[in-house]
Amino acid sequence: MTSIVQSRLDALVARCRREVDEGRLPGYQLAVGFDNEIVYAEAYGDAADHNRFHTLVHHAAPVVARGAEKEVAMPFYLTKRDRKRIRRQARTEREQEKQDKVALGLAPPPEPKFKLSNFMKVLGEQAVADPSKLERRVAEQVRGRLTKHEMRNRARKLTPQEKKEKARRKLAEDTSGGVHVAVFHVASLASSQ
Repeated sequence: MTSIVQSRLDALVARCRREVDEGRLPGYQLAVGFDNEIVYAEAYGDAADHNRFHTLVHHAAPVVARGAEKEVAMPFYLTKRDRKRIRRQARTEREQEKQDKVALGLAPPPEPKFKLSNFMKVLGEQAVADPSKLERRVAEQVRGRLTKHEMRNRARKLTPQEKKEKARRKLAEDTSGGVHVAVFHVASLASSQ
């Protein structure tokens, strides 16, 4: 986690020796501890013969080692109700943007969504004139929507190479922060009933 910075320790020792040599201090004893161990100890001047003690305490400056754990922020979980509310608001905003673009003439108005159950109501008189033709048009539109949906799914689907890469990343995942595992022993899986 932390370590002693050698350059700071050398600067402290040099300053203490200079102050003893200039006569500001009669002597000094210095002990530096790290991880409950004394890692550096020195006596200089009058303190070397143990007549006078002038202790300088050096607190090692904390240096974060590379790869050390970073402070992990507590994840912020939303309730189911809040997640629904946020989704609903985002969907409403998207729809509002579409409607605004249509109103400003930046986008063409969407074609009415026909289904076999509603095309008679939507088209009215046209449906009465030639229902077979309109039924084919509605079936074609439904097929088109389904095809678009399947194409979007295929585009989102990972290729075999991407699947392998994802599995490799998952295996090489950093587990230095710890892995939580629960092991259960079940003597028998036979049903008691």
